[in-house]
Amino acid sequence: MSSGEELLTLSRDEFDVREDEEQYAKLQDTVDLLVAAGYFRARLKALPHFDRVVGGMVWCITLCNRSVDVDLFYSENSSIGQKIALTERVVEVLPHLKCPHSIEPHQIQGLDYIHIFPVVQWLVKQAVEAKAKRGDVVQNHAIYQFGRRFRSSVGEPLESQTNTYAKNYANLKAQCSPMRMYKRVDGFVCSDLHEEVRCTLMEYAGLFIVLRFIITNITTVLVFTERIIFEVVIRKVEDVSAKSVCVEKQRISAGALAHIIDARALHQASAHITMEVHDRYTDGDMANSLLVEAEQELMKLRKEKKQIEDELLEADELCSSLQENIRGVERRIATHLDFEQSANKELVKNLTQLTAEHDGMRKREADFKANCKAEMCKMQQQLEVLHARTRAHPIENEDKEHTVARQRLEKVRLQAAAVNRRIAVEQRRLDSMPSQIEINQYQRRIIELYNQMAAKHRETKQFYTLHNTLIDVKTTSKETYKDSFIENLENVLKGVDATLDKVSSKSKELQTMRERISDDYQYLLDKERLYHKTVDDFKKVRCCFFIIGRIGLCCLAANRTRAQGLSHFNFFSRFPISNIGSGIRRTGKGMTDGCHSCSLSSPLRSPAHVSSKPCECWKF
Repeated sequence: MSSGEELLTLSRDEFDVREDEEQYAKLQDTVDLLVAAGYFRARLKALPHFDRVVGGMVWCITLCNRSVDVDLFYSENSSIGQKIALTERVVEVLPHLKCPHSIEPHQIQGLDYIHIFPVVQWLVKQAVEAKAKRGDVVQNHAIYQFGRRFRSSVGEPLESQTNTYAKNYANLKAQCSPMRMYKRVDGFVCSDLHEEVRCTLMEYAGLFIVLRFIITNITTVLVFTERIIFEVVIRKVEDVSAKSVCVEKQRISAGALAHIIDARALHQASAHITMEVHDRYTDGDMANSLLVEAEQELMKLRKEKKQIEDELLEADELCSSLQENIRGVERRIATHLDFEQSANKELVKNLTQLTAEHDGMRKREADFKANCKAEMCKMQQQLEVLHARTRAHPIENEDKEHTVARQRLEKVRLQAAAVNRRIAVEQRRLDSMPSQIEINQYQRRIIELYNQMAAKHRETKQFYTLHNTLIDVKTTSKETYKDSFIENLENVLKGVDATLDKVSSKSKELQTMRERISDDYQYLLDKERLYHKTVDDFKKVRCCFFIIGRIGLCCLAANRTRAQGLSHFNFFSRFPISNIGSGIRRTGKGMTDGCHSCSLSSPLRSPAHVSSKPCECWKF
């Protein structure tokens, strides 16, 4: 399949898996093969694919019953390091088993089922063969042991076998009649009936029952010592026949029974047992009834043993869980100490202060509640006293006092409600502040998610880059693409040359236009200079005309004054000489003339125009 059809997904065991139809088919074949071989945990959908497949491989390797110098410790939901180590050990074991297929650890980690399936198929085949071979060996050994003990042949009919078994059973029962194997120590006295039964069974053929009964009651003795005692006693019972037991075994060794029976108690009760044993156990029915009672008691003791073992297992589990909790608390304490050392001292100080304030508020709240309860008790007592007084001496103002008391009660209730509201507000405020442990958990989880996102993003970019590179390589490997690529390059080169020619011609045109515009600009600059020179000359001429016009106006005004009989003083007092020049002012458009009194202005006129239309201010 092409790389564009592949789906990149992140598997449940934190490995990047390239899944497609073929991989999925191989996965189903692998799971079906393991289930058919007998590994039924492969059917559990809740387990990750890694645990199902690798667990089946380890199970098959274990069933092969080969001796290899490698430790295969498989556990579910392992960390990444443990999974890597386990896959390396599995790959290391396969050459010792002479597996014809080769596989690498990264292929198992990446769940490459195409390469895993042949290995699993070969392991299942070896495991089934080893299981069948081992079953045949065990069956043959069982048949051999049965035939050696009961002297039976497979080819005999059922009736002859039954007769043979009955005869052998009768012979064994006749040979194994109750015989006294041990003798009690002089002066031994039993304390109760149960102890007498046990001692009697030990003297006769009840050694196995007594031994199992004693083993169930020994809970404080080490397991190793119990195993040694049990093996020693069983070996002695199997090796010694009934006759040799009567002749050679007159008393049990002190080393074998040192952990079973208290020798001093047996010594004290032996005399009493010797006197009463013939009186109590001469009758066979009595012995059988006592035997039945002993068996019943043995069953009870077995049940008690089972209960004790169950309780011991529960205690061990509880102890292990408590140890895990203790280790977790120690780790949290160490983490907290490291955080205190690495964190800001001011922040730790503030948090400590807030914690102290919280504890103080809790304490004040408890004290306040206690005071409220005490006050309530006092008020109830006072109320009872008042009720008693009221019943004894009726008061006229009972309603008024009752109203006052009710008002006081309402007031106290309102105060208590306000205090409770403040307490609730403070409690919510304290609860809204996350603890340091929660903050650390949030930070750790955010960092993990960020690292996971970064790793996923980086891997996705790598896969996209690889995909694009492979597509480019695939495309470039075609001859038609090479020809089209060369043709495209030639077309691009021709286009670049045409563009270069156009740009060169356009550049020449722009250069010519620039030179022409530059010449026009120089011509306009010359005209501008000539214009400014002409304007300056014109301004000078206008100034001369203006002065001449003013002098003419002054003369005309003087003549009119003499004609009207005014003195020279009055004329100049009305029109001071200093005001003559003030009528000339400059505007933004050039020189203007005007009257100082009426503030009228007009463009500069010629002398003829000035003399023909004077300002109305000159009229008296």
